[in-house]
Amino acid sequence: MRRILVTGGAGFVGLNAVEALLGRGDHVVVFGREAALPPEAEAAFRALPGRLDVIQGDVLDETGLRGVFTRFKPDGVLPFAAVTAGPGREAASPRLVVDTNFGGVIATPHATRIARGAWCCPPRRPSMGNPPIPTWCWMR
Repeated sequence: MRRILVTGGAGFVGLNAVEALLGRGDHVVVFGREAALPPEAEAAFRALPGRLDVIQGDVLDETGLRGVFTRFKPDGVLPFAAVTAGPGREAASPRLVVDTNFGGVIATPHATRIARGAWCCPPRRPSMGNPPIPTWCWMR
């Protein structure tokens, strides 16, 4: 059983990744601002063979991220934390959008390196001029 950390696991892409990982029997650790996954997802995930832990935190909190790495010692990371923005949200909370969508891409590999002595490769984001390509970030 591999342990996989998924940041932003309560979002659309994250939930689908979590479902696939649990379905193949992995231990999935979801780290994000939400204290729980949507009830429908939690109910569906209980029927899958993998193990699930949901940890509330913020990808911008490197100390919290390092704590998750220390506690769970994940074999890999899927860094999916993002704020889905639209004109209204961008106008109301531009700092939140930029900090999370770009700061989290920096904080996650940095916390990985500090906690595990290895690098994590974040996915390419559409905002960087590339299609979103999930990249597994293996530490061992």
